[in-house]
Amino acid sequence: MQLRTVVIGTVLVAAVLVGTLALRGRDEAKPGTDVPPVTQPEAPPAPTRRSDTPKAASPAVKTESASRSPATESYETSSNLRALADGLGDRLEKGDAEATRTMARILDECFQAIIFPNYFASFRSNLANIPPEQRSTALMHIGRVEQRCADIARTEKVTSSRLRDLQRRGIQGDDLVALAHRVADDPASLSGPERADAVRRIITSRHGEAIHVLADAMEFSDEMDNPLLRLHAGQRSDVYAWKLVGCAFGAPCGPDSSIVRHYCLVFNNCMPGGYREYVRYYVLSPYNYDAAISAEKDILQIISSGRTEELLF
Repeated sequence: MQLRTVVIGTVLVAAVLVGTLALRGRDEAKPGTDVPPVTQPEAPPAPTRRSDTPKAASPAVKTESASRSPATESYETSSNLRALADGLGDRLEKGDAEATRTMARILDECFQAIIFPNYFASFRSNLANIPPEQRSTALMHIGRVEQRCADIARTEKVTSSRLRDLQRRGIQGDDLVALAHRVADDPASLSGPERADAVRRIITSRHGEAIHVLADAMEFSDEMDNPLLRLHAGQRSDVYAWKLVGCAFGAPCGPDSSIVRHYCLVFNNCMPGGYREYVRYYVLSPYNYDAAISAEKDILQIISSGRTEELLF
């Protein structure tokens, strides 16, 4: 799903790539290959300095049915990911896809804290020379991940192969988020009609998380060079339009969301605000951002008025 950084050396590149797997869902390494023993890396350099701070942007259209799953709500609001992992219990043992994805997200977020115990302390020490608003944002995210990961960093072990295996098994379920991951990350696993049906189900469901994941497929074309949808697909700006639609329908995209924290602490893109500000400030040009916002507004109006068929082939 989404769009993959600071090079600290060979060791940190490996760590960053593993962190990126959870967001992107790409499994490009050979299965069963563990990360070799490594030593503590230096902290990443301070977040990229910019001279201006964007004002917080508002959603293009307010939606009345925005919601998220209890599992996602528990993950996003947890102050102790060890306790959350322990609570997965039998569901994880039985191979429940949602529980498996949650465990993968926990280990991904805490990866640096588990592998390199001094990583975030070193990160904090490099923040002195950046603008105050970026520094305060980075410190907020560091404090949050240290709180969430403190217990699990002391008690858990993780390897890249274990994390990839959890991610792979987590998308094998029948729920909409798992289905969206298969469309975006493993389109060859679905026939054309199966893919079309999956896209229809996800969009008409107004499930924010699933739509946010599905957005990564909006830049794809099939073997006949057809985009995934009739409208608002095929361009990079369409990917982010659909991601913002997912945010509007309840995907976690706020200033304290795990995805925004990830972009700050792994990619050094630290800026006040939520996912919308991240896209505007770090991802798209002004022209493409305006195109994405215009598309987002149109998509939300189409879906909210029950005209989803206009989007589909």
